[in-house]
Amino acid sequence: SQGVCLPAGSAGHLEDCTGLYSDTSTGCAAGHVCAAAPGESPLCYQTCDFWVSGGCPSTENCALGGFCQQGTADPANLEFQCASDAQVGDPCGELSGGQQGGFWAGVCAPVDSALYCVQFCRLTEDDCFTGTCQDTLGLGDEGVGGCF
Repeated sequence: SQGVCLPAGSAGHLEDCTGLYSDTSTGCAAGHVCAAAPGESPLCYQTCDFWVSGGCPSTENCALGGFCQQGTADPANLEFQCASDAQVGDPCGELSGGQQGGFWAGVCAPVDSALYCVQFCRLTEDDCFTGTCQDTLGLGDEGVGGCF
């Protein structure tokens, strides 16, 4: 993969940042990234290693994309049906990482006529607990699929 090095700012985890679309700085301290959900103000998030070790505070989860998030996810375990009020794309499949925080290892995705918690996987690796990694989640350009 390719990236770009930007000078670090001073904003820490969950602090406001202004460098969301900047070409020169993120506004965030080293080890953090400036990101925002649609309609929300950008914040600095601690980065983590989603595919290997996590590394989030114990009250947070490492999300796909490599940053630590607070909040709740659908309570469904991997391969089980998501809650009746779940939306496509809701995180699910929380795996505990103990002192390293946890992971949201899946996403609520349509399977037949319901939403199920589908495990994320790398298209070029053997990450699936069961099944095989397939390019079915619309994330193939990022090298990510779902286990079916």
